[in-house]
Amino acid sequence: MKTSSKQHFLQSDFWSEILRREGKKIINFSSSDLAMAVFKNLPGSYTYCYLARGPIFFGNEEKRSSGVSAFLKESTSLSKTEKLVFVRIEPSFEDFLLIKEFAKSEKIKLQKTIDLQPQKTLIINLSKELGQLEKELSQKTRYNIRLAEKKGVVIVKGSHREFSDFWRLMQMTGERDSFGIHNEAHYRNLIENGGDNLELWFAKFENQIIAAGIFCFFGDQATYLHGASDHNWRSLMAPQLLQWKIIQEAKQRGFLVYDFYGIDEKKWPGVTRFKKGFGGEIIEYPGTYDLVLRPSYYYFYQNLRLLYRKIRKLL
Repeated sequence: MKTSSKQHFLQSDFWSEILRREGKKIINFSSSDLAMAVFKNLPGSYTYCYLARGPIFFGNEEKRSSGVSAFLKESTSLSKTEKLVFVRIEPSFEDFLLIKEFAKSEKIKLQKTIDLQPQKTLIINLSKELGQLEKELSQKTRYNIRLAEKKGVVIVKGSHREFSDFWRLMQMTGERDSFGIHNEAHYRNLIENGGDNLELWFAKFENQIIAAGIFCFFGDQATYLHGASDHNWRSLMAPQLLQWKIIQEAKQRGFLVYDFYGIDEKKWPGVTRFKKGFGGEIIEYPGTYDLVLRPSYYYFYQNLRLLYRKIRKLL
């Protein structure tokens, strides 16, 4: 399944402002339609920049080819003015093929690296009738949604004033499922400064908040960013009802797709099984790659990072 457009919230103006509020240095490549990058420091006053889900090029192949060529030239120029060692990119397959072709012609090394954003995600096509979307739920997910409704779980939109409730659930979920979470300031920044694009929603039972989620509404996509729940109330199936209500909300508002934002059977088996219960289709990205602009320093940096990881495993 192809999404309806190449827009992505990680390449949006509002997300750029979110990052700036966290003290990050942002640059927009003028050569691309959407190429917002975060600068990061390396030892010796060198730098690299990271384009989450970018760069993005619009138009026909000729226009996109021209954009890719200009992007590579701009990156090379920045390697001199900003001591840029590499540019970390996460393009679509369509743009990746062009970047790969032009990088080869410009003799710029394109190196696969560890994925930062999930390489696979699950997309629900909201142009389908609601009845059809319900039919595509797994039998277990459909049962759990009805159980939550029968038990009296209700879904309500929250606000920044209830941040402490979300943070409490987030900490509980991170500890329970043994996965890393962002710091408190990051989630607070999302909720307080996300404007109309980021919304906090809760599942309540007898006026007690038992599950929560942060959802992004941007372009023609609604995206599930972060979720948390109180395991003491797991029998009420609140997270399933919360997801289903937001899917319906997104469809009602006219969004074309709902993005579960990351699945991986090996890394997150339980979460992936939960998300796949809602149907949809799997979308894959090429992954994360580095455009190597200063090869000598880059491979020195890579070897240092590899050594650091080996030491950490021994400790």
